[in-house]
Amino acid sequence: MVKKSRAPYLGKVALFWCDICQVPLLKSRSCQICGGSPRKVDISPPGDVRPAFDYDYTLLQDTVDHEYGEHLGKALFPRSQVVLLNRIGGLDRSEEVIVYGHVVGHLKYNPIAKSYHFRPRLIGGWMIAHVFSQNLAAGIRFRKSLWLNSDGASFFNQGKSVLAPGVDSFSPDIEINDYILILTHNILPSESATPSSQISQTPTSLQVPHIAKNSVSPQSQFLGIGVAKASSQEMEAMMKVNRGNLAKNRFYWKKSMISSKLPFPPQIGENSDVFSPLSDSFLVGTENSKKLSSDLTHKQIIQNLERVYQANLPIIQEEIASAIAFIHKTVRQQPHPIAVAYSGGKDSLGVLLLVYRALGPTFKIFFANTGLELPEVEENIQEVSKALGMSDKLLIRAAGDIFWDVVKDFGPPGRDYRYCCHSLKAQQITGLIHDLYDGNKVLSFLGQRQYESLNRAISKKVYVNSFIPLQIAATPIKNWISLLLWLFILHEPVVTPKGDRIEVPVTSLYFHGHERLGCYLCPASNLATFEILKQTHPALHAKWFSFLDSYASQYGLPPEWVEYGLWRFKKFPPQWMNVMKEQGIEFQFHNTTPNEDVDLKITKGFSPCLQSGYSVKGKFTQALDLVHILDYLPSLTRDFEYDEELNVISGSGVYKKFSYRFNLFSDGSVFFLSPQQDFDYAGWFQHFYTTIYRTLFCNQCKTCISVCPTQAIRIEGSQVAIDVSKCTTCRLCSSHCPLFQISKNMITKSFST
Repeated sequence: MVKKSRAPYLGKVALFWCDICQVPLLKSRSCQICGGSPRKVDISPPGDVRPAFDYDYTLLQDTVDHEYGEHLGKALFPRSQVVLLNRIGGLDRSEEVIVYGHVVGHLKYNPIAKSYHFRPRLIGGWMIAHVFSQNLAAGIRFRKSLWLNSDGASFFNQGKSVLAPGVDSFSPDIEINDYILILTHNILPSESATPSSQISQTPTSLQVPHIAKNSVSPQSQFLGIGVAKASSQEMEAMMKVNRGNLAKNRFYWKKSMISSKLPFPPQIGENSDVFSPLSDSFLVGTENSKKLSSDLTHKQIIQNLERVYQANLPIIQEEIASAIAFIHKTVRQQPHPIAVAYSGGKDSLGVLLLVYRALGPTFKIFFANTGLELPEVEENIQEVSKALGMSDKLLIRAAGDIFWDVVKDFGPPGRDYRYCCHSLKAQQITGLIHDLYDGNKVLSFLGQRQYESLNRAISKKVYVNSFIPLQIAATPIKNWISLLLWLFILHEPVVTPKGDRIEVPVTSLYFHGHERLGCYLCPASNLATFEILKQTHPALHAKWFSFLDSYASQYGLPPEWVEYGLWRFKKFPPQWMNVMKEQGIEFQFHNTTPNEDVDLKITKGFSPCLQSGYSVKGKFTQALDLVHILDYLPSLTRDFEYDEELNVISGSGVYKKFSYRFNLFSDGSVFFLSPQQDFDYAGWFQHFYTTIYRTLFCNQCKTCISVCPTQAIRIEGSQVAIDVSKCTTCRLCSSHCPLFQISKNMITKSFST
């Protein structure tokens, strides 16, 4: 079993809730609407909560309806209530769902079944049961539910599993691993059941419209959530022999919960569709979006968020003032031309509006068009610059079709092999700055936030990325969470230096399921995102997946390599390793069209996604036999290991006094990293390339044997054997190999371009 690791600390995790106004608060301060004191909401790291939009409400409602019964979704997640989503770790898209100030469950996408699932927590299960009791879902039957007798209920309330002798009945639709409601027909003492005394106007008993097995009392009580260990059919067989484990106890009422307050509104359900007039105090770019202005449900959600904005107004104003003070301070300390890197996304829009407020329209707007942008993003770039009266300040550098040329040599980029950052984004910004400022530095404000990744969390607020040495990067919203950012860009007025209020549009894709924007085929995307891309931009989705299919065919890879998104990894994460084992997926890269000319394509540079070193990515033009390469590696470094399960060689060492590490994959990809910028990359890669060439084309000339000062090399059959106890890694065998000159010429050419 793979041990679960904790989520990395990216920043302070804090969320509070006003139960009177039913709005979230960013800090533990009095609500600015009612003056009430908030309570803390326990959420998981990294705590980058965001508001749910219309697409998310529909997705949540449909998912709950499908799993637990028609109409339940709208009852649990009405658009009249603020719903927040908190991204957490998982195989694919996984988010905590927060409503009424409680984490009521998890929304998860199953990339194998290609379906969404709602996994209720204790409060969420209680809400589902409560909805039935209020007859908001009249006429439907309980789904995914199991009833216990008095003995079973007593054991369950002690945290024990559900065994056959303690079961009374269950619904007929349960499948293995389903999250099921655990109830009882026997009303238990209040100290061991639902904390009804702490929930105003909440009944302790529930009307049961349907029981699968027996006719029982119409009174039931919610006990908790279980995870089914068997299907309904298998449960029936267990009941016949009165033996077996039917469900694992996942959540149950504890005494500590009984003493805590669980405030809910008197009635959980969809409010009237007649919405009150919208306030004018939010960003009219969303209100006036032509694609959304007629959507009343979207308007109500924005209206809800306006109340959140009003409740948090002093906090938001403080954060804005702090960001603007940072901008002014940085401008004083860095007297260079000023620019904002705008990508069309929410983060860079927030920074653009902050810099505009601080400095007015006196700066440049940079847009590095990677050639992989969605059309709505490109449109938004033009619309925003026009709205701000800065069309003449907008500077675009386009990569064109560079990616489609590079990907033929390097294969698809991976989360741990993102060569595309070099060729598509960083090089465009570098070229733009060089052409515009003739080698002088520029101060560029970026929309980077620490909650997005560990690298961004540990980076400084002002830094220089060595791959873009002419750019001094500054990050005014580094410590902002998504909720704060959305409240700012949706509701904070944008005013020109003349005092005129202007409309600035938000890219509409955010309201149609896209949580992040950027390169549409980015390997950092989850499979749920690619399914959304398939719906919104089918032609672009087809273009990329057509390439993946061709690449898989070229290297003899199974369909699952594309279907399950395995192309996104060189080293498979533990969760995906488990999936591959469960699904029986095994594969090795091999060449379906052998090529005698083995070349190494290199993209060099310093990744803008990386703060920890200087990287080189390469790709051999054919797959490699890693086991055979192990025989030759001691001449390159003594520190290496082969992971047979992941099929990767990981190595490290010191070359000319500088440290390095590398990963070599069976498909021919290589990732190299050194913390020193002055590392002799060309020199090391000459030896590395020679090592690979020796495994492929050694003709046993024995030159290496004659030059080895410690006699560490011998020939065994058709193989070269290196005695690691004698080898000093002097690399004379490599530099004197007849293949070294070929390697030297090729590497010198690669590093000179």
